[in-house]
Amino acid sequence: MVRWFLASILAGALISITGLAGAGGQQPDQVRITAVDNQAYPRLRTSVTVLDESGRPVAGLDSEAFKVAADGKPVRVSGFTTGQDPNVPAAVVLAFDTSGSMDGTPIEQARQAGKALAGQLGPTDQVAVLTFSNTVQLAQDFTSDRGALVTAIDRIAAAGNTALYDGVGAAVSTAARAPAQRRAIVLLSDGKDEGGVSHSDRGASLAAAQPAGIPFFVVGLGQSIDQGYLQDLANVTRGQLFLAPSPEVLQSLYETIGTTLRQQYIVDLDASALDPASTRTLRVEVNHAGTVSAGETPLDLSPFAPSPVATPVTPPTTQAATAVATPAGTGSEGGSSAFPLAVAGGLVVLGLGGAGGVVYWLRRRRWPVPQELRAPWRPRPDDPGAVFVGTGPLGNFRAEAWLESVAPENAGRFPLGEDPVTVGFTGDCTICLPDGAANAGARFRVWRREGVYMLHNLSRLGKVTVGGKPATWAVLEDGDEIVIGASRLRFRMGSQDSVA
Repeated sequence: MVRWFLASILAGALISITGLAGAGGQQPDQVRITAVDNQAYPRLRTSVTVLDESGRPVAGLDSEAFKVAADGKPVRVSGFTTGQDPNVPAAVVLAFDTSGSMDGTPIEQARQAGKALAGQLGPTDQVAVLTFSNTVQLAQDFTSDRGALVTAIDRIAAAGNTALYDGVGAAVSTAARAPAQRRAIVLLSDGKDEGGVSHSDRGASLAAAQPAGIPFFVVGLGQSIDQGYLQDLANVTRGQLFLAPSPEVLQSLYETIGTTLRQQYIVDLDASALDPASTRTLRVEVNHAGTVSAGETPLDLSPFAPSPVATPVTPPTTQAATAVATPAGTGSEGGSSAFPLAVAGGLVVLGLGGAGGVVYWLRRRRWPVPQELRAPWRPRPDDPGAVFVGTGPLGNFRAEAWLESVAPENAGRFPLGEDPVTVGFTGDCTICLPDGAANAGARFRVWRREGVYMLHNLSRLGKVTVGGKPATWAVLEDGDEIVIGASRLRFRMGSQDSVA
C-alpha cells in the first residue's frame, strides 16, 4: 500500500513538472563555466558552455543573453565572442589510453575519433597528442599542422598496462604550457589504473588536475572503466564525462566534444570593482528563448588582494628604577641632566633612523599597492605600437623610461609611458618574449602612476623576479633587473634622447 501511495505521488509530481515545462515552452538549459582565466586580472576571461536538454551545445546567443555576478554583485561584461573566433584559439590535449586492452578495433576507432575532432577545430587552434600505457609519451607537441597530427595519431599503438594517474598528471602539465589561454583535455580510457606502473595515485592526480583550471572531457570506453574516478576527474575540472559502450561510437562522441569547444562562449569580465579578498563565487545566468538558466563556480581572487601594511612597532622605553649616587664634589645638577639627555638623544636618533629605514624600504623595494592605485589593465593585441623582441625599436628614440633586453640577447629598447605595457610569452602581450613554450603563462605589466613606475606580476606561480627577489608588486628604480623565464630586462629612466 505504501509503495503504491509513493508511486502515485511521484507520478503526480512528474505530471506537474511536465505541465510546467510545456507552459514555459522549454526546459532550462545547462550552463557550465568550464574555465576562469585570471592571468590578466582585473580582466577575467571565462569560458561558458550552454547545453540544451538533449546535451547539445546552444549556438547563436549574444552578449545580451548573459548576466554575471560575483557573490550577488553585478560584474560588467567587457568582451564577448565564441570559440569560432580565430583571435581566441584553443589548445587541446588528446590523451589516449594505449594499454593492451585497447588493441584492435578500440585503438583503430580511437585514431579515427581523434582525427575527426582535430579536423573540426579552427585553423588557429592547436592540438597535442599524448599516450599512456606502461609509460607516458608525448607523441606530438602542440601544432596547428593537421598533417602532422594525422601522422602522430596514426602511429599510436596499444600494448602494456595502464598508467592512468600518470597520464592525467602529464596531460595537465602539457596543457598548462599551451600557447593559448583557452585550453581543454580530451582523455580516453577503457580501464582502471593497472599494473602498478603509475608513480602517482588517485588522490594526487585529482589534486594536480583541480587547481589547473583546465576542463577534462573524459571518455570512458566499455564496461571495465573506473567510472567513479573518471566522474570525479570531470567534476573537479568543470568538465564532462562521456560513456562509450562500444568503440564504434567514439567518433560521434569526439565530434560532439569538438562542436562543444567550437560553440563555447568566451565572456570577458571587468573585475576591478570586486574585492579580491572576499570574492568567492561567480554566477553566470543565460537567457535563452525566455528561459533563464544559471551556472556557478568557485572564484578565488585572493592572490590579487593587497597585503596589509605592517605598522612599525616602537621599542618600549626602559626607565631606571634606582637612583644613582653622585660622587662627592660633583654637582648634582650635572649628574641628573646628562643621562636623561643622552637617553632622549638616543631615542631621537633611533626614531629618525627607524623612520628613515621604513621610508627607504618603501621607496626601494616591494610594497603592497593600495586598491585605489590599481589601474585596470587594458590588453591591446591589435595595438599598432606593439613590438616584439627581435623587432623592437632600435636606434634613436626619446622616452622617459624604457625596458632594455639584456639576455638571452640584446634585442632592443622598449619605451614605457602612461598606458600599461604587458611583457611575457603570449600573443596578447605588447612585448612578446621568445621561448614561450618553456615559460607559458609568465608575464607582467608595467605602468606609471603617481610619478613612479610599478610592476605587477600576472603569473600564477611566481616566475618573475626584480633585483633577484620574487615580486608580486614592485616600485621600479633605474637599473632594476627583471628576470622572467630565461629573459632578463633592465628598467631604465632618463629625460633625454637615448641611443640603443
